[in-house]
Amino acid sequence: MDSLLERIEDNKLDALYLFINETLRDQNEFDRFFESLQTVLPLNWSIQRVEIGHQFLSMVSEQGKLFDLVASLEGLRTLIISDGYVPRKDRGSIDTEIFLDKMFKARNLQILDLQRLQLTSIEQVELLEDFLKLQESLEELRLTGLYVSPDITLDPAIEACCEMPHLRSLSLSAAKKGDSICAPQRDIPMIEDGLQELLQGSTTIQDLSLRSMHLKDEQCLTIAESLSGNSFLTSLDIRQNDDISKAGFAAILQALERNYSLWCSVLVDHDTYQAKFNSLIELNAANRGDLVRSPSKEKLINFFDALKDDPTALFHFFTIHESILHPTVKFLLWKYLKEHPKKATQTTTETTETKTTPRKRALEELTNGSSSSSAALPQGNESSSDAAAVNKKTRISTTTEGAQS
Repeated sequence: MDSLLERIEDNKLDALYLFINETLRDQNEFDRFFESLQTVLPLNWSIQRVEIGHQFLSMVSEQGKLFDLVASLEGLRTLIISDGYVPRKDRGSIDTEIFLDKMFKARNLQILDLQRLQLTSIEQVELLEDFLKLQESLEELRLTGLYVSPDITLDPAIEACCEMPHLRSLSLSAAKKGDSICAPQRDIPMIEDGLQELLQGSTTIQDLSLRSMHLKDEQCLTIAESLSGNSFLTSLDIRQNDDISKAGFAAILQALERNYSLWCSVLVDHDTYQAKFNSLIELNAANRGDLVRSPSKEKLINFFDALKDDPTALFHFFTIHESILHPTVKFLLWKYLKEHPKKATQTTTETTETKTTPRKRALEELTNGSSSSSAALPQGNESSSDAAAVNKKTRISTTTEGAQS
C-alpha cells in the first residue's frame, strides 16, 4: 500500500481504485492506510477516476471524510461506487445524506455510477434533485440497485435531469429480491409524471434504461406518446418490469412504426415484440421512410437489396405499410420481365389478345379460315364445286349476322 500512496503523492495515477484486499481486511491496517490517504489525496491533481467498493465503505468509520476527500480532487471526472467487477456478498451501502452533502463540491463530474443508493424519504429525493441540478457537466448517470420507499417516487430527481445540458445516458434500476438491500413491495411505479417530463423535456438523452422500475402499461403509453415525436432517443431498456403487458409493448411498437426517423433500439422481455422492435431498426436503416413517402423503382431496388437477407423485416414492413404493396407488385413484375425478355414478349402478346373483343376475334378467325381454304384449293371441277359451296356458306353466315344486327 505504501507504493500506492507514493504514486498518489507524486501525481502518477489517473485512476484510484479503493477496494479491500487481504492486507486491508485487518481493521488496524485499514485505519493506518486511510489516515495516510487523507494526507496525500488533497494535494493530488492527476486522478480523474475514482472507484470505491461497498466493503471499503463499510470499514470507513466516517464516510463524510472519504467523500470530502474525493469531492476535493481537482481532476475528478468519473466516480463509481459499486461492488466492483466481482459481486461481493457484503452489506455495505452509501450514506445518502452525507454523500449528497459532501459531493456538492464536485462540479466537473462527467460520469456518476452509484450502486445501492437508499432513498427513504421525500427529503432525500429532493436532496438528490438539488445535487443533480448542479451537475452541468454530467454525461452519464447510473443509479442501480436503488432502494426507494414504497410511498415515494423519483419524479423530482428525474425532472432535474431535464435541466442537465450534457446528460446523454440515464440508467435506473431498483433493488431486486436477493439483493443485500431488501427490495420493498410497491403499489406505484418508481417514476410517474417525471417520465413524461424527461422524454419530452430533454433534448440530449439518447440512452435510457429503466429496468426493474415497477413500470406499468400507463408508463408505456407515456413512452409511446413521447416516441411519436422524439428524435433523440436511440436506446430504451424496459426489461424486468413484470407489470407491463402486451398492450404496453404494442403501444410503444405502434409509436415507433409511425416514426420513420427514430432509430431506437428497444429491449423487452417478450420474444415476439423483441423481434418486431429489432425489425424496425433494420427497416429504418434501409430508409423505409423515404420509400413510403414517395415510392419509386430505384428506391424499391435499394430497399430490397438492403433487406435481402432479412425476410422477417420485409414481412413486418408489408404488415404495417399496405399502401406500398401495389407499387411493389408492379416493381416485381417489371423486374421479372426485364430479367426474362422472352417472357415479356409472350406477356405482351397475351395482353393484346385479351383486349380483343370476342366478336372481332370471331370475324378474324372466319376471315383467316376463308383465306386459308381458298389458298389451299387445287385446280379441278371438284375443287371448284367445293370452293363455291364454301363461298355460299360464307355469304349465308354474313347475311344472317347482318339480320341479327
